[in-house]
Amino acid sequence: MAWTISVVSSGSRALSSGASPGGNSRQGRLDNSGSTPATSNSLEKQGPSGPARGAGNCAPSPHRPAENNRAPSGACSTGRWVAVVRSVRRMTLSQPVPARNLAYLTRAPQSCPAPREPTGGAMTPTHARALGPQDTAPLPRETRRMLLRRIPAAIDEMEEAVRTGLPHYTHAVEGTHGYSVRHIIDRTVSCFVSIHDATRTGQAATAEVIALYERIGARHGLLGCPLDVLRDALDLAGRVACRRLIEDAYRLHWPAPLLATLTEDTFTLIGTAIAAASRGYAEECHRAPLDVQRDRLRDALVTDPDDRARPLAELAAAADWRLPGTLAVLALPPGDHPQTRVLPPEVLADRSPAAPYLVLPDPRTPGPRWLPRTIGAVLGPAVPPGRGAVSLRWARRGLELIERGLLPAAAPLRCADHLAALTAFRSGDLLEAAAADLLGPLLELAPRRREPLLETLLVYLRCGDNAVLTADRLHVHEQTVRYRLRQIAQLTDGACPDPERHLETMLVLTWLLSPAAA
Repeated sequence: MAWTISVVSSGSRALSSGASPGGNSRQGRLDNSGSTPATSNSLEKQGPSGPARGAGNCAPSPHRPAENNRAPSGACSTGRWVAVVRSVRRMTLSQPVPARNLAYLTRAPQSCPAPREPTGGAMTPTHARALGPQDTAPLPRETRRMLLRRIPAAIDEMEEAVRTGLPHYTHAVEGTHGYSVRHIIDRTVSCFVSIHDATRTGQAATAEVIALYERIGARHGLLGCPLDVLRDALDLAGRVACRRLIEDAYRLHWPAPLLATLTEDTFTLIGTAIAAASRGYAEECHRAPLDVQRDRLRDALVTDPDDRARPLAELAAAADWRLPGTLAVLALPPGDHPQTRVLPPEVLADRSPAAPYLVLPDPRTPGPRWLPRTIGAVLGPAVPPGRGAVSLRWARRGLELIERGLLPAAAPLRCADHLAALTAFRSGDLLEAAAADLLGPLLELAPRRREPLLETLLVYLRCGDNAVLTADRLHVHEQTVRYRLRQIAQLTDGACPDPERHLETMLVLTWLLSPAAA
Protein backbone atom coordinates (compact mmCIF):
# COMPACT_ATOMS: atom_id res chain seq x y z
CA MET A 1 0.00 0.00 0.00
CA ALA A 2 1.44 3.35 -0.97
CA TRP A 3 1.82 6.13 1.51
CA THR A 4 0.76 9.70 1.09
CA ILE A 5 1.81 12.66 3.20
CA SER A 6 -0.68 15.52 3.18
CA VAL A 7 -0.79 18.90 4.89
CA VAL A 8 -3.85 19.31 7.15
CA SER A 9 -5.36 22.21 9.04
CA SER A 10 -3.52 24.13 11.77
CA GLY A 11 -0.16 23.26 10.26
CA SER A 12 -0.51 19.57 11.35
CA ARG A 13 1.00 16.73 9.30
CA ALA A 14 -1.12 13.63 8.76
CA LEU A 15 -0.60 10.19 7.36
CA SER A 16 -3.07 8.85 4.85
CA SER A 17 -3.17 6.03 2.32
CA GLY A 18 -4.25 5.94 -1.28
CA ALA A 19 -3.30 7.46 -4.60
CA SER A 20 -3.22 11.18 -5.26
CA PRO A 21 -6.30 12.13 -7.27
CA GLY A 22 -5.40 13.39 -10.67
CA GLY A 23 -1.69 12.97 -10.02
CA ASN A 24 -1.58 16.12 -7.88
CA SER A 25 2.08 17.15 -7.68
CA ARG A 26 1.57 18.78 -4.26
CA GLN A 27 1.45 15.39 -2.56
CA GLY A 28 4.52 13.23 -2.18
CA ARG A 29 4.45 9.45 -2.40
CA LEU A 30 6.76 7.01 -0.64
CA ASP A 31 7.73 4.09 -2.86
CA ASN A 32 8.53 0.61 -1.66
CA SER A 33 12.18 1.44 -1.16
CA GLY A 34 11.36 4.22 1.28
CA SER A 35 12.69 6.96 -1.05
CA THR A 36 10.76 10.12 -1.83
CA PRO A 37 10.45 11.43 -5.42
CA ALA A 38 11.28 14.98 -6.28
CA THR A 39 7.60 15.87 -6.33
CA SER A 40 7.59 15.68 -2.54
CA ASN A 41 9.60 18.87 -2.47
CA SER A 42 6.29 20.65 -2.64
CA LEU A 43 5.96 19.81 1.04
CA GLU A 44 8.98 21.95 1.78
CA LYS A 45 7.73 24.90 -0.22
CA GLN A 46 4.45 25.41 -1.98
CA GLY A 47 3.83 27.53 -4.98
CA PRO A 48 2.30 30.98 -5.00
CA SER A 49 -1.15 29.53 -4.47
CA GLY A 50 -0.32 27.86 -1.16
CA PRO A 51 1.50 28.74 2.06
CA ALA A 52 4.97 27.51 2.90
CA ARG A 53 5.23 24.45 5.07
CA GLY A 54 5.07 25.28 8.78
CA ALA A 55 3.31 28.62 8.25
CA GLY A 56 0.70 29.43 10.83
CA ASN A 57 -2.21 29.26 8.41
CA CYS A 58 -5.26 27.63 9.99
CA ALA A 59 -7.47 27.92 6.90
CA PRO A 60 -9.00 24.71 5.47
CA SER A 61 -6.82 22.99 2.88
CA PRO A 62 -8.37 22.18 -0.51
CA HIS A 63 -6.28 18.99 -0.69
CA ARG A 64 -7.63 17.23 2.37
CA PRO A 65 -10.82 15.13 2.36
CA ALA A 66 -14.16 16.88 2.66
CA GLU A 67 -14.85 15.26 6.04
CA ASN A 68 -11.83 17.07 7.47
CA ASN A 69 -12.63 20.37 5.75
CA ARG A 70 -13.80 22.01 8.94
CA ALA A 71 -12.34 24.76 11.06
CA PRO A 72 -10.27 23.54 14.01
CA SER A 73 -12.15 23.34 17.28
CA GLY A 74 -11.43 26.14 19.71
CA ALA A 75 -12.29 24.12 22.78
CA CYS A 76 -8.83 22.86 23.58
CA SER A 77 -5.38 22.42 22.14
CA THR A 78 -6.23 18.91 20.94
CA GLY A 79 -8.59 20.18 18.26
CA ARG A 80 -5.83 20.50 15.69
CA TRP A 81 -4.96 16.83 16.15
CA VAL A 82 -8.35 15.56 14.98
CA ALA A 83 -7.17 15.25 11.38
CA VAL A 84 -4.05 13.41 12.52
CA VAL A 85 -6.09 10.82 14.39
CA ARG A 86 -8.50 10.30 11.50
CA SER A 87 -5.64 9.86 9.06
CA VAL A 88 -3.80 7.42 11.32
CA ARG A 89 -6.94 5.29 11.37
CA ARG A 90 -6.73 4.99 7.56
CA MET A 91 -3.05 4.21 7.27
CA THR A 92 -1.57 0.74 6.66
CA LEU A 93 1.70 -0.49 8.12
CA SER A 94 2.44 -2.92 5.29
CA GLN A 95 5.46 -0.86 4.19
CA PRO A 96 8.07 0.19 6.75
CA VAL A 97 9.01 3.85 6.88
CA PRO A 98 12.73 4.68 7.04
CA ALA A 99 13.96 6.07 10.33
CA ARG A 100 15.14 9.25 8.59
CA ASN A 101 11.52 10.05 7.73
CA LEU A 102 10.18 9.16 11.17
CA ALA A 103 11.11 12.44 12.84
CA TYR A 104 9.39 14.42 10.11
CA LEU A 105 6.24 12.30 10.22
CA THR A 106 5.91 12.56 13.99
CA ARG A 107 6.84 16.21 14.44
CA ALA A 108 3.87 18.14 15.85
CA PRO A 109 2.84 21.58 14.56
CA GLN A 110 4.60 24.52 16.14
CA SER A 111 2.99 27.60 14.68
CA CYS A 112 -0.70 27.35 15.54
CA PRO A 113 -1.19 28.62 19.12
CA ALA A 114 -3.43 26.83 21.60
CA PRO A 115 -6.93 28.32 21.84
CA ARG A 116 -7.72 30.31 24.97
CA GLU A 117 -10.01 29.30 27.79
CA PRO A 118 -13.72 29.80 27.07
CA THR A 119 -15.11 32.73 29.00
CA GLY A 120 -16.62 31.70 32.31
CA GLY A 121 -15.43 28.10 31.95
CA ALA A 122 -18.29 27.22 29.59
CA MET A 123 -18.44 23.64 28.39
CA THR A 124 -17.97 23.21 24.67
CA PRO A 125 -19.07 20.28 22.47
CA THR A 126 -15.48 19.07 22.31
CA HIS A 127 -15.23 19.07 26.10
CA ALA A 128 -18.54 17.25 26.35
CA ARG A 129 -17.31 14.55 23.95
CA ALA A 130 -14.06 14.23 25.89
CA LEU A 131 -15.96 13.61 29.10
CA GLY A 132 -17.99 10.81 27.57
CA PRO A 133 -17.48 7.21 28.74
CA GLN A 134 -14.48 5.38 27.38
CA ASP A 135 -15.45 2.01 25.94
CA THR A 136 -12.02 1.08 24.61
CA ALA A 137 -11.45 -2.65 24.23
CA PRO A 138 -8.64 -4.17 26.29
CA LEU A 139 -5.22 -4.39 24.67
CA PRO A 140 -3.63 -7.74 23.87
CA ARG A 141 -1.83 -9.04 26.92
CA GLU A 142 1.64 -8.92 25.38
CA THR A 143 1.12 -5.37 24.10
CA ARG A 144 -0.01 -4.19 27.51
CA ARG A 145 3.01 -5.82 29.14
CA MET A 146 5.28 -4.05 26.69
CA LEU A 147 3.63 -0.71 27.52
CA LEU A 148 4.03 -1.33 31.24
CA ARG A 149 7.73 -2.09 30.78
CA ARG A 150 8.26 1.14 28.87
CA ILE A 151 6.25 3.38 31.21
CA PRO A 152 9.19 4.49 33.45
CA ALA A 153 11.27 5.60 30.46
CA ALA A 154 8.26 7.35 28.91
CA ILE A 155 7.54 9.21 32.15
CA ASP A 156 11.18 10.30 32.38
CA GLU A 157 11.09 11.64 28.81
CA MET A 158 7.77 13.44 29.33
CA GLU A 159 9.01 15.03 32.55
CA GLU A 160 12.19 16.19 30.84
CA ALA A 161 10.21 17.66 27.94
CA VAL A 162 7.90 19.60 30.25
CA ARG A 163 10.68 20.83 32.52
CA THR A 164 12.80 21.92 29.56
CA GLY A 165 9.96 23.52 27.62
CA LEU A 166 8.18 25.21 30.56
CA PRO A 167 10.72 25.82 33.34
CA HIS A 168 8.78 28.62 35.06
CA TYR A 169 5.55 26.62 35.09
CA THR A 170 7.19 23.53 36.56
CA HIS A 171 8.68 25.67 39.33
CA ALA A 172 5.21 26.92 40.23
CA VAL A 173 3.79 23.38 40.26
CA GLU A 174 6.62 22.05 42.41
CA GLY A 175 5.92 24.81 44.91
CA THR A 176 2.29 23.74 45.25
CA HIS A 177 1.84 21.41 48.19
CA GLY A 178 0.83 17.88 47.24
CA TYR A 179 1.65 18.09 43.52
CA SER A 180 4.73 17.69 41.37
CA VAL A 181 5.33 17.41 37.65
CA ARG A 182 6.34 13.76 37.92
CA HIS A 183 3.38 12.90 40.16
CA ILE A 184 0.90 14.35 37.68
CA ILE A 185 2.54 12.64 34.68
CA ASP A 186 2.74 9.32 36.50
CA ARG A 187 -0.94 9.41 37.49
CA THR A 188 -2.02 10.38 33.98
CA VAL A 189 0.01 7.65 32.27
CA SER A 190 -1.25 5.07 34.76
CA CYS A 191 -4.84 6.06 33.98
CA PHE A 192 -4.13 5.77 30.26
CA VAL A 193 -2.90 2.20 30.67
CA SER A 194 -5.85 1.40 32.95
CA ILE A 195 -8.27 2.40 30.17
CA HIS A 196 -7.06 -0.67 28.26
CA ASP A 197 -6.96 -2.99 31.28
CA ALA A 198 -9.26 -5.99 30.97
CA THR A 199 -9.75 -6.09 34.76
CA ARG A 200 -11.09 -2.52 34.95
CA THR A 201 -13.70 -0.47 33.15
CA GLY A 202 -12.72 2.49 31.03
CA GLN A 203 -15.19 4.67 32.92
CA ALA A 204 -13.33 4.07 36.19
CA ALA A 205 -10.00 5.12 34.69
CA THR A 206 -11.56 8.18 33.08
CA ALA A 207 -13.12 9.14 36.42
CA GLU A 208 -9.65 9.11 37.98
CA VAL A 209 -8.35 11.49 35.32
CA ILE A 210 -11.33 13.82 35.76
CA ALA A 211 -10.95 13.91 39.56
CA LEU A 212 -7.20 14.52 39.32
CA TYR A 213 -7.41 17.36 36.81
CA GLU A 214 -10.37 19.00 38.51
CA ARG A 215 -8.14 19.38 41.56
CA ILE A 216 -5.24 20.58 39.41
CA GLY A 217 -7.49 23.13 37.70
CA ALA A 218 -8.73 24.33 41.08
CA ARG A 219 -5.11 24.74 42.20
CA HIS A 220 -4.39 26.83 39.13
CA GLY A 221 -7.35 29.04 39.94
CA LEU A 222 -6.23 29.35 43.54
CA LEU A 223 -2.70 30.34 42.52
CA GLY A 224 -3.90 32.63 39.74
CA CYS A 225 -2.04 30.57 37.13
CA PRO A 226 -3.73 30.49 33.67
CA LEU A 227 -4.74 27.17 32.17
CA ASP A 228 -2.98 27.93 28.89
CA VAL A 229 0.30 26.78 30.41
CA LEU A 230 -1.29 23.52 31.57
CA ARG A 231 -2.46 22.95 27.99
CA ASP A 232 1.08 23.53 26.75
CA ALA A 233 2.43 21.02 29.27
CA LEU A 234 -0.12 18.40 28.22
CA ASP A 235 0.70 19.10 24.58
CA LEU A 236 4.41 18.51 25.19
CA ALA A 237 3.73 15.26 27.04
CA GLY A 238 1.28 14.16 24.34
CA ARG A 239 3.86 14.66 21.60
CA VAL A 240 6.31 12.46 23.47
CA ALA A 241 3.65 9.78 23.97
CA CYS A 242 2.64 9.72 20.29
CA ARG A 243 6.22 9.68 19.06
CA ARG A 244 7.03 6.71 21.26
CA LEU A 245 3.85 4.89 20.20
CA ILE A 246 4.65 5.37 16.51
CA GLU A 247 8.26 4.26 16.99
CA ASP A 248 7.07 1.11 18.78
CA ALA A 249 4.50 0.47 16.07
CA TYR A 250 7.16 0.52 13.33
CA ARG A 251 9.64 -1.47 15.38
CA LEU A 252 7.20 -4.18 16.53
CA HIS A 253 4.99 -4.22 13.38
CA TRP A 254 1.76 -3.36 15.16
CA PRO A 255 -1.42 -3.57 13.08
CA ALA A 256 -2.79 -0.22 11.95
CA PRO A 257 -5.99 -0.36 14.08
CA LEU A 258 -3.93 -0.82 17.26
CA LEU A 259 -1.77 2.24 16.62
CA ALA A 260 -4.82 4.25 15.59
CA THR A 261 -6.64 3.30 18.79
CA LEU A 262 -3.73 4.20 21.06
CA THR A 263 -3.12 7.49 19.27
CA GLU A 264 -6.76 8.50 19.39
CA ASP A 265 -7.05 7.51 23.05
CA THR A 266 -4.01 9.63 23.86
CA PHE A 267 -5.61 12.81 22.60
CA THR A 268 -9.02 11.86 23.96
CA LEU A 269 -7.41 11.57 27.38
CA ILE A 270 -5.73 14.96 26.95
CA GLY A 271 -9.08 16.48 26.00
CA THR A 272 -10.70 14.91 29.05
CA ALA A 273 -7.95 16.28 31.29
CA ILE A 274 -8.24 19.81 29.88
CA ALA A 275 -12.03 19.81 30.19
CA ALA A 276 -11.84 18.64 33.81
CA ALA A 277 -9.17 21.22 34.64
CA SER A 278 -11.30 23.95 33.05
CA ARG A 279 -14.25 23.00 35.20
CA GLY A 280 -12.18 22.94 38.40
CA TYR A 281 -10.58 26.25 37.43
CA ALA A 282 -13.97 27.89 36.80
CA GLU A 283 -15.43 26.64 40.08
CA GLU A 284 -12.44 27.94 42.01
CA CYS A 285 -12.53 31.35 40.32
CA HIS A 286 -16.25 31.76 41.09
CA ARG A 287 -15.71 31.34 44.84
CA ALA A 288 -15.88 34.24 47.26
CA PRO A 289 -12.67 36.32 47.06
CA LEU A 290 -12.07 36.08 50.82
CA ASP A 291 -12.27 32.27 50.72
CA VAL A 292 -9.69 32.22 47.94
CA GLN A 293 -7.35 34.43 49.96
CA ARG A 294 -7.76 32.22 53.05
CA ASP A 295 -6.88 29.13 51.04
CA ARG A 296 -3.81 30.85 49.62
CA LEU A 297 -2.74 31.78 53.13
CA ARG A 298 -3.36 28.22 54.38
CA ASP A 299 -1.18 26.74 51.65
CA ALA A 300 1.56 29.29 52.31
CA LEU A 301 1.56 28.52 56.04
CA VAL A 302 2.37 24.84 55.41
CA THR A 303 4.91 25.55 52.64
CA ASP A 304 8.65 25.82 53.17
CA PRO A 305 9.78 29.48 53.28
CA ASP A 306 11.88 29.20 50.10
CA ASP A 307 8.82 28.18 48.05
CA ARG A 308 6.54 31.06 49.05
CA ALA A 309 5.73 33.59 46.36
CA ARG A 310 4.45 36.29 48.76
CA PRO A 311 5.22 37.20 52.40
CA LEU A 312 2.94 35.71 55.07
CA ALA A 313 2.05 39.12 56.47
CA GLU A 314 0.77 40.25 53.07
CA LEU A 315 -1.27 37.07 52.59
CA ALA A 316 -2.70 37.29 56.11
CA ALA A 317 -3.80 40.88 55.57
CA ALA A 318 -5.53 39.94 52.30
CA ALA A 319 -7.33 37.06 54.07
CA ASP A 320 -8.31 39.20 57.08
CA TRP A 321 -6.51 36.75 59.37
CA ARG A 322 -4.30 37.69 62.31
CA LEU A 323 -0.92 36.00 62.34
CA PRO A 324 -0.55 34.22 65.72
CA GLY A 325 2.60 33.82 67.74
CA THR A 326 2.54 30.05 67.18
CA LEU A 327 0.44 27.57 65.27
CA ALA A 328 0.06 23.82 64.91
CA VAL A 329 -1.32 21.62 62.16
CA LEU A 330 -3.88 18.91 62.89
CA ALA A 331 -3.52 16.13 60.31
CA LEU A 332 -6.73 14.14 59.81
CA PRO A 333 -7.10 10.60 58.45
CA PRO A 334 -8.22 10.38 54.80
CA GLY A 335 -11.95 10.75 54.25
CA ASP A 336 -14.79 13.05 55.25
CA HIS A 337 -14.95 14.52 58.76
CA PRO A 338 -18.39 16.01 59.56
CA GLN A 339 -17.18 17.45 62.87
CA THR A 340 -14.92 19.85 60.97
CA ARG A 341 -17.51 21.28 58.59
CA VAL A 342 -18.33 24.23 60.87
CA LEU A 343 -15.16 25.77 62.28
CA PRO A 344 -14.24 29.04 63.98
CA PRO A 345 -13.07 31.73 61.55
CA GLU A 346 -9.50 31.58 62.86
CA VAL A 347 -9.11 27.91 61.82
CA LEU A 348 -7.90 27.34 58.25
CA ALA A 349 -9.02 24.02 56.76
CA ASP A 350 -8.05 21.84 53.82
CA ARG A 351 -10.90 19.34 53.48
CA SER A 352 -9.53 17.40 50.52
CA PRO A 353 -10.47 13.73 51.16
CA ALA A 354 -6.99 12.43 50.32
CA ALA A 355 -5.05 14.37 53.00
CA PRO A 356 -7.20 16.79 55.06
CA TYR A 357 -5.68 19.01 57.72
CA LEU A 358 -6.45 22.06 59.87
CA VAL A 359 -4.22 25.00 60.80
CA LEU A 360 -4.85 25.91 64.46
CA PRO A 361 -3.52 29.25 65.78
CA ASP A 362 -2.16 29.45 69.36
CA PRO A 363 -2.38 25.68 70.00
CA ARG A 364 -1.12 25.97 73.59
CA THR A 365 -4.45 27.48 74.66
CA PRO A 366 -7.32 25.04 75.45
CA GLY A 367 -8.44 23.43 72.23
CA PRO A 368 -11.94 23.67 70.76
CA ARG A 369 -14.71 21.38 71.96
CA TRP A 370 -14.72 19.35 68.76
CA LEU A 371 -11.00 18.56 68.97
CA PRO A 372 -11.36 15.46 71.24
CA ARG A 373 -13.80 13.94 68.73
CA THR A 374 -11.24 13.76 65.91
CA ILE A 375 -10.33 10.10 66.48
CA GLY A 376 -7.15 9.10 64.68
CA ALA A 377 -5.97 12.68 64.12
CA VAL A 378 -2.47 13.86 65.00
CA LEU A 379 -1.59 17.33 66.27
CA GLY A 380 1.83 18.46 65.13
CA PRO A 381 4.24 20.44 67.31
CA ALA A 382 3.61 24.12 67.95
CA VAL A 383 5.85 26.24 65.72
CA PRO A 384 6.18 29.87 64.59
CA PRO A 385 3.96 30.85 61.62
CA GLY A 386 6.83 30.54 59.18
CA ARG A 387 7.49 26.91 60.18
CA GLY A 388 4.05 25.40 59.56
CA ALA A 389 5.51 22.87 57.10
CA VAL A 390 7.42 21.28 60.01
CA SER A 391 4.25 20.85 62.06
CA LEU A 392 2.38 19.30 59.12
CA ARG A 393 5.28 16.99 58.28
CA TRP A 394 5.48 15.53 61.79
CA ALA A 395 1.70 15.30 62.11
CA ARG A 396 1.54 13.19 58.96
CA ARG A 397 4.38 11.00 60.19
CA GLY A 398 2.29 10.38 63.28
CA LEU A 399 -0.63 9.40 61.04
CA GLU A 400 1.58 6.86 59.28
CA LEU A 401 2.54 5.29 62.61
CA ILE A 402 -1.11 5.09 63.66
CA GLU A 403 -2.01 3.36 60.39
CA ARG A 404 0.77 0.84 61.01
CA GLY A 405 -0.46 0.23 64.55
CA LEU A 406 2.71 1.63 66.14
CA LEU A 407 0.96 4.48 67.98
CA PRO A 408 -2.50 4.55 69.59
CA ALA A 409 -5.37 6.22 67.75
CA ALA A 410 -5.92 8.88 70.40
CA ALA A 411 -8.29 11.83 70.04
CA PRO A 412 -6.09 13.46 68.95
CA LEU A 413 -2.55 12.17 69.40
CA ARG A 414 -0.08 14.96 70.18
CA CYS A 415 3.38 14.71 68.69
CA ALA A 416 4.84 16.43 71.76
CA ASP A 417 3.72 13.46 73.90
CA HIS A 418 5.46 10.87 71.68
CA LEU A 419 8.79 12.45 70.82
CA ALA A 420 10.80 9.31 71.54
CA ALA A 421 8.56 7.11 69.39
CA LEU A 422 8.48 9.54 66.47
CA THR A 423 12.24 9.99 66.57
CA ALA A 424 12.95 6.27 66.96
CA PHE A 425 10.66 5.17 64.15
CA ARG A 426 12.14 7.81 61.87
CA SER A 427 15.68 6.45 62.43
CA GLY A 428 14.96 2.77 62.93
CA ASP A 429 17.82 1.45 60.80
CA LEU A 430 20.37 3.55 62.71
CA LEU A 431 19.00 2.52 66.10
CA GLU A 432 18.93 -1.13 65.11
CA ALA A 433 22.60 -0.93 64.19
CA ALA A 434 23.44 0.78 67.53
CA ALA A 435 21.48 -1.73 69.63
CA ALA A 436 24.31 -4.27 69.72
CA ASP A 437 26.74 -1.71 71.11
CA LEU A 438 24.36 -0.49 73.83
CA LEU A 439 22.67 -3.71 74.95
CA GLY A 440 25.08 -6.41 73.80
CA PRO A 441 24.34 -9.80 75.43
CA LEU A 442 20.70 -8.91 76.16
CA LEU A 443 19.88 -9.28 72.48
CA GLU A 444 21.18 -12.85 72.41
CA LEU A 445 18.59 -14.09 74.93
CA ALA A 446 15.47 -15.95 73.90
CA PRO A 447 12.52 -13.61 73.23
CA ARG A 448 10.54 -14.95 76.19
CA ARG A 449 13.34 -13.92 78.57
CA ARG A 450 14.64 -10.89 76.67
CA GLU A 451 11.42 -8.86 76.34
CA PRO A 452 10.59 -8.57 80.10
CA LEU A 453 14.14 -7.39 80.79
CA LEU A 454 14.09 -4.78 78.00
CA GLU A 455 10.63 -3.53 79.00
CA THR A 456 11.67 -3.22 82.64
CA LEU A 457 14.82 -1.34 81.68
CA LEU A 458 12.90 1.11 79.47
CA VAL A 459 10.28 1.90 82.12
CA TYR A 460 13.00 2.16 84.77
CA LEU A 461 14.84 4.79 82.74
CA ARG A 462 11.61 6.69 82.05
CA CYS A 463 10.84 6.75 85.76
CA GLY A 464 14.18 8.32 86.61
CA ASP A 465 15.81 5.16 88.01
CA ASN A 466 12.98 4.72 90.52
CA ALA A 467 12.28 1.01 91.11
CA VAL A 468 9.11 1.64 93.15
CA LEU A 469 7.49 3.74 90.42
CA THR A 470 8.64 1.22 87.81
CA ALA A 471 6.95 -1.63 89.67
CA ASP A 472 3.73 0.39 89.90
CA ARG A 473 3.66 1.06 86.15
CA LEU A 474 4.48 -2.54 85.25
CA HIS A 475 2.02 -3.94 87.81
CA VAL A 476 4.68 -6.19 89.35
CA HIS A 477 6.34 -6.40 92.76
CA GLU A 478 9.20 -4.05 93.57
CA GLN A 479 11.51 -7.01 94.21
CA THR A 480 10.75 -8.31 90.71
CA VAL A 481 11.99 -5.05 89.24
CA ARG A 482 15.19 -5.13 91.32
CA TYR A 483 15.82 -8.78 90.38
CA ARG A 484 15.51 -7.98 86.67
CA LEU A 485 17.87 -5.01 87.01
CA ARG A 486 20.48 -7.24 88.68
CA GLN A 487 20.16 -9.71 85.80
CA ILE A 488 20.73 -6.90 83.29
CA ALA A 489 23.82 -5.72 85.18
CA GLN A 490 25.26 -9.24 85.33
CA LEU A 491 24.69 -9.93 81.63
CA THR A 492 26.31 -6.64 80.56
CA ASP A 493 29.12 -6.66 83.15
CA GLY A 494 27.64 -3.57 84.78
CA ALA A 495 27.75 -1.52 81.57
CA CYS A 496 23.96 -1.18 81.38
CA PRO A 497 22.30 1.01 82.35
CA ASP A 498 24.97 3.63 81.71
CA PRO A 499 23.97 6.98 83.32
CA GLU A 500 25.68 8.92 80.52
CA ARG A 501 23.83 7.09 77.75
CA HIS A 502 20.28 7.06 79.11
CA LEU A 503 18.85 8.93 76.13
CA GLU A 504 20.45 6.66 73.52
CA THR A 505 19.38 3.57 75.47
CA MET A 506 15.79 4.78 75.69
CA LEU A 507 15.62 5.44 71.95
CA VAL A 508 17.03 2.00 71.13
CA LEU A 509 14.66 0.28 73.58
CA THR A 510 11.69 2.17 72.15
CA TRP A 511 12.58 0.89 68.69
CA LEU A 512 13.29 -2.69 69.77
CA LEU A 513 10.01 -3.02 71.68
CA SER A 514 7.91 -1.66 68.82
CA PRO A 515 5.91 -3.98 66.54
CA ALA A 516 7.90 -2.66 63.57
CA ALA A 517 11.14 -4.06 64.98
CA ALA A 518 9.46 -7.39 65.69
